[in-house]
Formats: sequence, structure tokens, C-alpha cells
Amino acid sequence: MSTASDARQQLDRNLALAATPAVLKTLNAEQKRLLAIATEDPDAWEAEAHDGISTGEWIAVIVALWLSQGIRDLWVATQADIGTDLALTPGAQKTMTQYATTHGRIIADTQRETISKAVDPLRGDRTFRSSMRGTVRDLYSASADRAGLIATTETLQAGETARYESARESVLRARTLQVVKVWFTVGDSRVRRTHQAVNGQTRPVKGKGDRFRVGGARLRYPRDPGGPPQEVINCRCFLEFRRTR
Repeated sequence: MSTASDARQQLDRNLALAATPAVLKTLNAEQKRLLAIATEDPDAWEAEAHDGISTGEWIAVIVALWLSQGIRDLWVATQADIGTDLALTPGAQKTMTQYATTHGRIIADTQRETISKAVDPLRGDRTFRSSMRGTVRDLYSASADRAGLIATTETLQAGETARYESARESVLRARTLQVVKVWFTVGDSRVRRTHQAVNGQTRPVKGKGDRFRVGGARLRYPRDPGGPPQEVINCRCFLEFRRTR
């Protein structure tokens, strides 16, 4: 594995570690609200639980992660690599906010789905509330791991999106500037075959032929939010941007 790859993976870990406390705080607050529900009626309990899982709260924490200083620093670093000096543009910020908002909604919906599945086996239980409280504690017992997973997934995707948007905005604003992007894997045995197949491939940042063929998907960059889960989730690949004449 190259030194550049090692450094990139360490940076990704640092970004995820920085984001984890806010995600964990959201999970802990969520658990506290669910444990406070007093009704013994399963339908009423489930309805209150769904209200207790706040979509707005999840959107806020994920948007803050996507626009954190660490992610913004990746924008600046990409600008420096290309040789331009654009601040984070309103258009790029809007795009990143939209992705983060969608992800926040998905996380909240996933939490609600998990709760609904947990309620069903306990219907008819004479001590429903007590049993449900135990189930909630079990579900949230791994909150630290869950928070780390969410933080890692979101920072990886946010980081690569920030770098891609940074390069794209430079090309859009300086019409004489030509920049290509090169896909790299981290080079270990865990890399998917579909990702090994595009290692080292070059594409233009903008224009015809700007997408990488990864398995059956066409991706703009690793962890492209528009890509299918099997090619995006847990991807550790990265791009390098290079100016050309």
C-alpha cells in the first residue's frame, strides 16, 4: 500500500472520529425519548416512538457533518492540488446539503422501521411496556458502534463529494483549465473486483465520458451518492485530480 493511500485512510478515520460524538449524542437522546414512553398499548407506543425519532434532528446532524470544517478542508486541499483558489461555492454547498438531507431522512426512516419490527413480536404481551423498554435497551446497546458506522459512512461520502465538487467547480469557472480524475483503490485484498477493474483509470472531470464503469454502475467518483449500495457502501477508493495541457 502506498504512502498516499495510508495517509488518505488515516485522514478518513480522523474525520469519522471527529463526527462520531454528535451522531452518538443523537442516538442517546433518541433512546431516552423511547424509554420515557408510558403507554401499554402497542399501537400508541409505536406512534409515540415514531414521533420520538426526529427526522429534523437526524437531518441537522448529518448536514452539519457534511459541511464540517474537516470536509471543507478537503475542498481547500483539492483547490491547492489543482492550482486554483475557489472558496466553497453556493452551488456545491447546496448539492452537499441536499445529499445530507436525504441521508438524514433515510437514517430516521431506518430507525423507525427497526422499532416497528421490534414491536410486532410483543403485541399481546401483558407487560408490553416493560418488555418494550428491555427491547429498546437491547437495540441501543450498540449505539457506539452504530454511531461510528454512520459517521464513517457519511464522512467518506461527504469527503469524496467535496473533493469532486471542488475540482468540478474549478473546471466550470476556468474554461481553459483541463483536469482529469484518476481512480485508485487502497490496494489490499479487501478491494472488490469491480473496483480493482477501474484502478488507475482516468476520466475527465467534466464532459463526455466523465463516468467510471464500476460493475454495472456508472459512477462519477468513489462512493457516489447516486450509485448502487453494492458499489458504494464501505468503498475505500479515492480520486486524484491532475491538470492536463
